[in-house]
Amino acid sequence: MVSHYQAKMYDDMVAVREVVTEAGDDPMDASMTAASEIRAAMNLTRRSADIELSFALDLAQRLPRVL
Repeated sequence: MVSHYQAKMYDDMVAVREVVTEAGDDPMDASMTAASEIRAAMNLTRRSADIELSFALDLAQRLPRVL
């Protein structure tokens, strides 16, 4: 159950970044904006949100079946 919850959380993080990217931001700004949204929603530090988003994007791009 925990693995399912974590996979959904990471998938949602990737979705936040995709929405921000579609809004017209360049990729670097999109990651910063998405991390800020994730930080606020999950009550994380800026660095923690960056790490979690980076991990989620890495899973989605390199290991989509694991995600």
